Amino acid sequence: MRIQTSSPSVFHLMGQRDYQQDSLFPNNEEALLQHHFFIVCDGVGGCEHGELASQTVTTRMAEILDNVDWEQEFTAEHFAEALAMTCHTLDQVAAGVDTATTLTLLCTHSTGCLMAHIGDSRIYQLRPGKGIVYRSEDHSLVNDMVRSGKITAQEALTHPDRNVITRCLQPLSGRTHDRATVRTTNDVRKGDLFLLCSDGVTDDVDDATLCELLLADDTCESKANRLAALCDDADDNATAILIEVSGVEDATEPIYDTIQEVAPQGETVLKTSVWSRIKRLWENL
Repeated sequence: MRIQTSSPSVFHLMGQRDYQQDSLFPNNEEALLQHHFFIVCDGVGGCEHGELASQTVTTRMAEILDNVDWEQEFTAEHFAEALAMTCHTLDQVAAGVDTATTLTLLCTHSTGCLMAHIGDSRIYQLRPGKGIVYRSEDHSLVNDMVRSGKITAQEALTHPDRNVITRCLQPLSGRTHDRATVRTTNDVRKGDLFLLCSDGVTDDVDDATLCELLLADDTCESKANRLAALCDDADDNATAILIEVSGVEDATEPIYDTIQEVAPQGETVLKTSVWSRIKRLWENL
């Protein structure tokens, strides 16, 4: 299966912040090249040096994935290995530093694509005539409260703790890193759009507006520019990569679509409660 994509359209805005804590690959200069993987990271608010984690994770993950043979299948196990190597680098580079980041990743390979996220930066897959095919579920306090029925999705939009995340990548010493939610699928069609973005985008633009804008009859670049205009005055940094599928060759059957929790290779997934994860996060901020 060969998934062909058009040149990605990207934006990387400061918003109302005095500094940029988002990182991405490819950046504006590299976006014209053909890529098999795309990354957006967002330094965690409240940390003094969120940009260190986001830049370190983006750069290291890109270095690792740049050596992958994308003519072969890229599995969740392969991602777990890359995540472990990235965490090891973050532990070394940022030891003792107050820093953390989210992660979103999209890879296209010989049998489909892999999506992974940690935190509240999001991945969308949209399809003309259908709408949102997939939206990653935020690793956040309010999302857990919505799923448990404690609050409604509408109440989550204005909840005072809406920016509290329950998973992130941060330098740790002798402890287990947070796991990623990984989706692997071959349900990809020509015309599909993938969006990777930080919460500076989704805090300002709801899903209905995203669908209306991104599924309009327009070029990918124009859609990204219109989305950027909606985020230009955002309270937070706003970063996005928009990728359009220009063709799918040798599509495989049957369709597969799986989601699993993946820890860095060699680490055990700890079955701790949401509340203990939140407590641990706040202890390290």
